[in-house]
Amino acid sequence: MLRRQHSTMSKISSQQHYSSRRYTLFVSVLLPTFNGDKTITLALESLVRQTYSNMEIIIIDDASSSATYELIENYLNSSKIRYVRNKINLGLAGSLNVGIRHARGEYIARMDDDDFALPDRIAKQVEFLEAHRDIDLLGTGVAFYDQNLKFIRNYVFPLDHASIIKTLCRSNPFAHPAVMMRRSFLERSAGYDASLRRMEDLELWGRMALQSKYANLPDILLRHRVRQNKTLSAVKSGLVIRFRNGRLLGCFWKSLVWSIQYTIVEVIRHLGYRQQAFRMPVRRDFPGPGFSD
Repeated sequence: MLRRQHSTMSKISSQQHYSSRRYTLFVSVLLPTFNGDKTITLALESLVRQTYSNMEIIIIDDASSSATYELIENYLNSSKIRYVRNKINLGLAGSLNVGIRHARGEYIARMDDDDFALPDRIAKQVEFLEAHRDIDLLGTGVAFYDQNLKFIRNYVFPLDHASIIKTLCRSNPFAHPAVMMRRSFLERSAGYDASLRRMEDLELWGRMALQSKYANLPDILLRHRVRQNKTLSAVKSGLVIRFRNGRLLGCFWKSLVWSIQYTIVEVIRHLGYRQQAFRMPVRRDFPGPGFSD
């Protein structure tokens, strides 16, 4: 496979031709949705307006019962957007596997239906992955917002592989909707564990950690809405996967200590304090960027 290095962002931003590559498109963005009619338009707009153009957006409708399709229909005249509807509700992991099977890109990116991608998100991730051919999975920094689209704070995840592996012993080192993965990474892993309804990303990162290389960009390239609370079933899944990752990575006892803390925090969040748990003091004269500006 031809390995091209791009010296400037302008080369990445323009329409490109990769006739010698295996895949007809360079990037496939997976956008699962379930009754996302209140938020998906903004998410789609942020993807349509990306500076990078050699990409497709695959919407996986997980058997929505709301007016989601009516909103999506307005975008289906674009050659960049493809729509797939599940006959039954599969959950996030199952829907992502459906999207992977339909994807034509060499790189597979993630996006949630209630988030907002900054215009150069895809371009910057492609630039990094093309320059670092050993990296299999690349995340970015995120800006947290509450459900009223009020800025909470920016957050940068661990950047290098070693730091990311250490973080896996206690928490999630990636924002799932901000990642971009090589297709080869997903082929080796056989995708997400479709039996999971929660924590499917943490399970995949841990399962593939010893045979892959990870990185995060320091740039804030995604604006992420923090949901009000989690169900306690998600906490149970989180504990099981954290213990499994701890055994796999040789840090079980550290994982055990952090899992106890995780349980306490998530129970508190379940009582309605999830958004507050993400808050840090913010200067009143510097409230942070708007969600979609």
